[in-house]
Amino acid sequence: MSLYPGIDHVCKWRLISRASEWKLLLIAAAFASCAINAAAAGEKSLTLTFQQSLSDPLGLNLVKFKNEAEAASAGSINIKLLDGGKLFPEYQVPSAVGGGTIEMGVTPLAQYAQFVPEAGVFMQPFLFNFAAIVKGAARRGGTIRQLIDTAILKETGARVLWWQPGGWNVIISKQSAVKPDSIEDKTVRVFDDVSAEFISLCGGKPETISESKQAEALDVGLANATVTSVASVKSYELWKRARFLSDIRHSVNILAAVINEDTWQALSDVEKAALSEAAGHAETRAWGAFQKTEKDIYAFARAKGMTVEEPGSDDLIAWRVCSSPILESFMAHTGDAGRKLMAAYGKLRVDSCCNQAASSQ
Repeated sequence: MSLYPGIDHVCKWRLISRASEWKLLLIAAAFASCAINAAAAGEKSLTLTFQQSLSDPLGLNLVKFKNEAEAASAGSINIKLLDGGKLFPEYQVPSAVGGGTIEMGVTPLAQYAQFVPEAGVFMQPFLFNFAAIVKGAARRGGTIRQLIDTAILKETGARVLWWQPGGWNVIISKQSAVKPDSIEDKTVRVFDDVSAEFISLCGGKPETISESKQAEALDVGLANATVTSVASVKSYELWKRARFLSDIRHSVNILAAVINEDTWQALSDVEKAALSEAAGHAETRAWGAFQKTEKDIYAFARAKGMTVEEPGSDDLIAWRVCSSPILESFMAHTGDAGRKLMAAYGKLRVDSCCNQAASSQ
């Protein structure tokens, strides 16, 4: 029996036709050829794939990362940014980077849960629902961060360069705000196994659809609503497709920037230092702007005519009750690693850094 009820639901958007497979292979082969030619010329050409646009806050941060890394390496590194999920949807990034099909990528940390179950910890409902606890858990050098980064490197062959916030996860819908008593039989776009389980347990019908395809799914009626980062309102112009934002903040989307380990080891010490320094700056910028960026997006949504609905206490209780089996499944699936994560989480909740009430954020 699956530990995640509803995850076995197969979405047509994830079925790739034979023709598409050949196309993907040809594109990947072209990138590999370019990499070989660059190596022969003594250059270090790195391609980085991500889902958002270059004008998105993540895209702008990546442009700065690229410029800083190239400058610090004295031009021996060249980074090509491939935006909009043009080559790989987010759920393929862990395999693509780990397997060396592409050198670098940015994807939701939760996409690594298929290989490293503990990477799904930030998706556990209502554990990380205010900024201080999120920042504390994501802190570089902290226990939670080290456990997950070490496991990703060991299990997938990808080295994590930095984490950055991708926004609170909310439910955006077309006809009316989604509540526990109105979700039944609604088709809801989801992005990973845990969000699929959340919707299934609470009575909805999950459809796993790539982040870059969610707007299209709403347009053509494949989904009535989407579980997504609040940043998607602006990044994917969801305000044009939907009128309601249920601000449940049941989890938070953390993005991981990764590099293939073999690629990393082939770099010189100067090049590694350049990437590490630029990654540190990228992480600092992103977390420094976290709350202001979120506040601006909510203001943007309201300005575009969206109704932002805060869940009442009864709704929050109902969401918590219907989703409560998820943490039990997580603990059973992660074993000792899960126990270490929860122990670290418990310490954060009583630490001065992270014990503010959610209402104070």
